[in-house]
Amino acid sequence: MKEDTITNNPLFNQQELPDFSAITPEHVVPAVREAIRLGRDKLRQLETVQTPTWQTFVLPLRDISRRLDRIWGAVGHLMGVKNSDALRTAHEEVQPEVVEFQLSIGQNRALFENWQKLQAAGANEISSAARRRIVDSAIRDARLAGVALEGETQKRFNEIQRDLAALATRFSNAVLDATKSFQIVLTKSEEIAGLPQSWLAGAAHAARAKGHSEANETTGPWLVTLDYPSYYPVLQHAQNRALREQVYRASLARASGAGYSETWNNWPVIDDILRLRQEEAKILGFANFAELSLSAKMAPGAAKVREMIQNLAGVAKPQATREFTELAAYAKQKGHEDSLQLWDIAYYSERRREELYSFTDEELRPY
Repeated sequence: MKEDTITNNPLFNQQELPDFSAITPEHVVPAVREAIRLGRDKLRQLETVQTPTWQTFVLPLRDISRRLDRIWGAVGHLMGVKNSDALRTAHEEVQPEVVEFQLSIGQNRALFENWQKLQAAGANEISSAARRRIVDSAIRDARLAGVALEGETQKRFNEIQRDLAALATRFSNAVLDATKSFQIVLTKSEEIAGLPQSWLAGAAHAARAKGHSEANETTGPWLVTLDYPSYYPVLQHAQNRALREQVYRASLARASGAGYSETWNNWPVIDDILRLRQEEAKILGFANFAELSLSAKMAPGAAKVREMIQNLAGVAKPQATREFTELAAYAKQKGHEDSLQLWDIAYYSERRREELYSFTDEELRPY
């Protein structure tokens, strides 16, 4: 890699916070590959450490992971907020390399043995509860990363990790694409009745961005999307019940293969993820993925989690039922004759709150 190229790469040379405005898809592949190259060089050095200490082993190993984590984390953030075909292509190109490098750390026997040596070193190196926690967690994570696996079993485990990473990206992209594909153009005053001025301004701005050059907050047109700042105020404030229902159903059906999002269907992706997670858990000696997941958490087991949820439901449901009954009665007082539906709850909850406390969200909005 040319030195001047990587030196000028804002993704590779991050300071306190990434300069997202300067990062382009072209920066992704060289930044990730250079971070991995440097990480591998330092990893080879750490593999030769015979008597690990906090200074000679833990801190250098942390720095190896930190550089790539910062770069890959920034890329992941951009995938969520500034997605593009070029960024997806770059992400897809290096994602397997990132997974492979992470596995090379987790499954490194020399590193694992050094963690065990530190664990046995006693107070000389494990001088605090925090350090003890770090060492114990590193040993646990190495086992969960397949450090004890060999041969074809390890090969299959690593294939699963790559496939799961790719499926997670595919799932997210489908949700993003389904979100971006939905839009409603409102042109009539009765369609926007009840919606606050700040929403109208944002919806007009969104309409202009989609080619409606004449759009303004007073006369429209106004664009409704499934981005949270657009669709949720519709559920809270739109007097047009049909609009609320349409937006609610569209939000719920994102990337489900149904309705407007039939092009994007995440159900097969979910099935593949569940199947691979179950296989992963079996390889590591767990009955199911829930037990695997909980092995790194505070809960003692899946049965206890289920018990907690059931106990919580038993306590919460009576109160939720009372609140729903009260809200339905309030809606009826306001002229709502039908049964209260899911797309009505936010609307009447907001009206009731405004009456009870004599203020609106719009009044609290900073200008």
